[in-house]
Amino acid sequence: MTSDPSSSAIPLPPPCDDPRISAVHPTRPWPWTRPVAPSTSSSDASSPSSTTPLELVQVHYYIRHGERVPVRTRLLTANPPLPERWALCFTNAQPYSPTVLAAGESSKEARSESMPILRVPESVEPTILMAGTPNPTGEGSTRVSAPLRGECLLGELTDRGRASTLKMGQHLRSVYVDQLGLLPAKLAREDEGSGLLYVRSTNMPRTTESATQVIKGLLSLSQDHSSSLSSSPSQAYRPTIFIRNGHQESLLPNTYSCPTLARLDAHFSRQAARLLNPWLSTLDPLIAPHLSKDGSVKLRVDGHPRLSGVTDSLRCAKAHSMPVPAPMRGQSEALDKMEAAVCAEWFGGYSAGRSGREEEAGDGEKSKVFRRLAMGPLLRDLQWCLDEKAASSEVIAPGENEKSEKVPLRMAIYSTHDTTLAGMLATLDLYDGRRWPAFTASVGVELWKQAGRQAQPQASSGAEAQEARTQHFVRLLYDGRPVRMPWCAPASSPAADGGPELCPLDMFRAKVNREVNEGRPRDAKSGKVLSWDEECVMGRGERSDK
Repeated sequence: MTSDPSSSAIPLPPPCDDPRISAVHPTRPWPWTRPVAPSTSSSDASSPSSTTPLELVQVHYYIRHGERVPVRTRLLTANPPLPERWALCFTNAQPYSPTVLAAGESSKEARSESMPILRVPESVEPTILMAGTPNPTGEGSTRVSAPLRGECLLGELTDRGRASTLKMGQHLRSVYVDQLGLLPAKLAREDEGSGLLYVRSTNMPRTTESATQVIKGLLSLSQDHSSSLSSSPSQAYRPTIFIRNGHQESLLPNTYSCPTLARLDAHFSRQAARLLNPWLSTLDPLIAPHLSKDGSVKLRVDGHPRLSGVTDSLRCAKAHSMPVPAPMRGQSEALDKMEAAVCAEWFGGYSAGRSGREEEAGDGEKSKVFRRLAMGPLLRDLQWCLDEKAASSEVIAPGENEKSEKVPLRMAIYSTHDTTLAGMLATLDLYDGRRWPAFTASVGVELWKQAGRQAQPQASSGAEAQEARTQHFVRLLYDGRPVRMPWCAPASSPAADGGPELCPLDMFRAKVNREVNEGRPRDAKSGKVLSWDEECVMGRGERSDK
């Protein structure tokens, strides 16, 4: 199925001065509000003409999970204190029915069924003596606290996080299904093997649950949340979420499987602490009283609690409209400093050595390796998908049935993390390094082709073949907003006059190739270029403590 963008336009948002605004924050409108289609216009005969529409053929969306609770309890003595137990997960308090093995041990005898289960988080109070007095040695018994309805486990996706990722899926549907027709309006059982939709998540509950909510929104026919699945259970489309083992995960910087990356991560973390801790000390009069009762704990990049942990707890509280200490409300100067410092710690490795500062001397080469190992696998997979789709669209004859597509993938959804989005943007030199990706923030990568320019059998090699070849363009969006790629040299782009955010696929590929393939080390004996795994094991040693 294809669409004519001249009648079904990509909706672009109005300008927004604050890039941190989450596109799906419950209290803010979705930014896709103004329908504008990417277009091309040029007087050059070799360029797409204004009468030749662009057709969207593939889109990849990398979505950070929805709002969650902190991964640790912090700021319990602040004024006002953050809660130790977060009652924001009432959906998970409902009974659910997992599939269980009911009988049989062999595959032939096995019988499965659903069994309703109630899941209740259990919280314990500090260790006490049998007599009930505090025990400084840590020995004795524990006392289980009374269950708290709707209590979340640390790091768990909250109901607000479920709502925001559901809304994300609904808006993906409104753009890519309802307006552009990239996916069929209704999916049935026969579409399961079609390969039109691909969904993948990291192996964490908050990302798999976010992926489930996005799928639910994507498959909704209307705002009443009626399903686009077939009404007949035997014909219903069953969405699939793919999950990889941790050592093969490419949807985040995999320090777990890559010792070289872990070593570089630790280096840049220490570098950030050394450079930024004196800067953060200016906040001590404001922040220290909220970190401990006596004010003795100071906010530092490598402190205890770490700066990243404090800012994470604040983001979680503010995302759920909870009160936070006065110096950290709104977008104060103190909070700006904290956010810039934590971004420097976590993402500074992508840009180290490019500022010309003496203290970063020698970090340029380390940064190249960091980029390659952190985001290389992800960008390499993305580029492969774009190239395969582009190549297949050049040889499909006009009017050919959509089922015959050699590369059927139309939409890919990846449920990921903040470090994924910032890492992608930073590796592509599109990240300012000062703002942390919001919950349910997203990076979209669209592949457009110029309709009606399929390869012609009579075209000869050389200039004529180049002229007949279908032209493809990449558009990148952050939170639904088109991002201009300065390295794409739009002045030389056939799409320059019509849309500076459109980047020819060849130029996008060249940028990815520079970041993930150039400079890779070679084996000293054979001269063979080392694989990602081989380069990773070169750095066995210390690991980052983040």
